[in-house]
Amino acid sequence: MLGGSFRFEENGGKQNLTYTLAEGERLDRYTYGMLNNNKIESFAPVAYVQLNEQRELKYDVTGFEMVTSFLRGAPMHNITLLTIFSGVLEAIGTLEAFGIASSSLLITADTVFVKSGGSEQRLICLPMQEATEALDYGAFFKQVLSDASFAPGESTNCRMTLLNYLNRPEPFVLAEFRKLVDKFFYGSYNARSTQPAGNLQSDRPIVKRTEPASAPIAPPKPAPKPVAPPPASTPKQAPQPVAVADRPAPPASFAIPGVGGNFAIPGAAPKAQASKADKKKAEPPGDAPSLMHLLMHFNAEELEKYKKGRGGKGGKEKKRKAAPVEIAPPPLAPPASNHDFGYTMRLEREDIDAETASLPLIAACLIRKSTGEKIKIDAAELIIGSEAHNGYVLKNQAISRRHAKITRAGDEFYVTDLRSLNYTRVNGKLLQPNEPEPLVDGAWIKLANEDFEFHTD
Repeated sequence: MLGGSFRFEENGGKQNLTYTLAEGERLDRYTYGMLNNNKIESFAPVAYVQLNEQRELKYDVTGFEMVTSFLRGAPMHNITLLTIFSGVLEAIGTLEAFGIASSSLLITADTVFVKSGGSEQRLICLPMQEATEALDYGAFFKQVLSDASFAPGESTNCRMTLLNYLNRPEPFVLAEFRKLVDKFFYGSYNARSTQPAGNLQSDRPIVKRTEPASAPIAPPKPAPKPVAPPPASTPKQAPQPVAVADRPAPPASFAIPGVGGNFAIPGAAPKAQASKADKKKAEPPGDAPSLMHLLMHFNAEELEKYKKGRGGKGGKEKKRKAAPVEIAPPPLAPPASNHDFGYTMRLEREDIDAETASLPLIAACLIRKSTGEKIKIDAAELIIGSEAHNGYVLKNQAISRRHAKITRAGDEFYVTDLRSLNYTRVNGKLLQPNEPEPLVDGAWIKLANEDFEFHTD
């Protein structure tokens, strides 16, 4: 049992709930330090004040009202009720992360505070060494369900399901009740669809979850048949000549030149009849003098050499080697897959560039301020939360299961709050759920009580 007493005070525009410690009550400095140093958003900020023998704990509840007063207001919607329940359950789960005893938490309709519309909650944690009486969490949720009035047309399905659970004879199990609330809150029964548009009692409008539009991705091009490039040290092989049988028949005006018996030259191209000028050019140098040499040095000896060299009478024909004649290969029909090595590689490079043209030219990262950890943003979407399958997992129960996500479109980056309980802020600005906020280099992102700094490389 608590020996002290609560009262409300207003001071300089601030509203405080003040608890005066009774004589003999001792402050739990560990719990007080955790509350005061971590600024846990689920709990009301507290300050310890001592004047002479009077010791007080002052809780800042400015802008909030007790659940008791809130229930006396205008009829609420199902989503408002589920938002309050989900926030209180999330706050209870935060205790373990900060090492705070559950006995120090006060869960009653007079010590749970909500903001106008029920979108934010503030709980009172009493950091006392003396153990308080164990509270029945189920009694709080049952009282809210019983005292609340709802707008006409609101479905009774989720409220009756929750009441049936709370009224059963078995003991209240916090984890089971939280699973049941989440089932309705996250849309398994689509409780939000029954709300009239634009008439929500919340300063955080509920928006249908939509994914940011992404640029259409062109279907991939069929990859060309891979051709292995030759080793760097191996020279490029010349095209191999095809067999004579595979070549087209030579034109009628061409003849296949013969050598010493008119044998066909294998692999040689058809050759046109050579003119006299061509024959002179093809005459090989040797012992036989040329006609020009004979005319310039005419005598009987030179004439005899000329006749012998030309195969004339008066001497045995001198055997000589045929001069090499350059014969251009005929144009070959292109094969089914005619790829030059360099040409093929260049096309593959273009294909790769075309497929990756939509990727951003810059990279980005988050710096977690509490640990200095660098988190690379190397995907189109990075979801941050406490669930194990997220892109980045934060082992902090102040973080929602799917708290926020970082998306990119080209070289632009955005952060979106995913209806987190403890909110997402960018440079101090509170984000509305499912509304992307642009990020610039050096932006300061706050997820619950975790701080990050955004940078582009």
